[in-house]
Amino acid sequence: MSITRFGALALVFAFSFLVACQPAPDFESCVMTEKMLADCKAQIEAGQDQCRESEVYCFDTCLVGDHPSCYEGPCVKFEGRKITEAVVVDSDPICATPCHGIACPNGSTCRELPAGKKACTSDTDCSGLPWSVCEDTRKCGGTGLLCETAADCKDGKTCDVVPDAQKFCTWKFCIPDPE
Repeated sequence: MSITRFGALALVFAFSFLVACQPAPDFESCVMTEKMLADCKAQIEAGQDQCRESEVYCFDTCLVGDHPSCYEGPCVKFEGRKITEAVVVDSDPICATPCHGIACPNGSTCRELPAGKKACTSDTDCSGLPWSVCEDTRKCGGTGLLCETAADCKDGKTCDVVPDAQKFCTWKFCIPDPE
């Protein structure tokens, strides 16, 4: 084999290695049919913006729980806006991941999606969706605020499971923050 061929072959392998080792994006896209999009638009318009002044923006969502492209959570479409602005950011549909007990990737926040909130006592109560489990309620020690990780709590407080609190099927997901 000539040096030129060997060099070209080495470049092909190096390029293949780089492409294969690229990290997967945090949020894969999921395609929604026109009907799904229309249903989502109606659901979002009928819903109430969830505004959190501490986060400086509001958002509303719709989800497709058993989308064939999303294995770890629902296909989610959301609209968000900064509290001080009227301009609404309309997202492309993405596969969301549950954030129960874990931190979300940078540039995203653990969001409660009330449309998916369902009381449960065991995982079998959540069997309608393959990624849904019966989750404990967690609150910040001393404040009683809902949390998923200690990072959600201020001043070094812990995020603790509340033993006798109502449990719910997976209903909190990592959602990208509006730009």
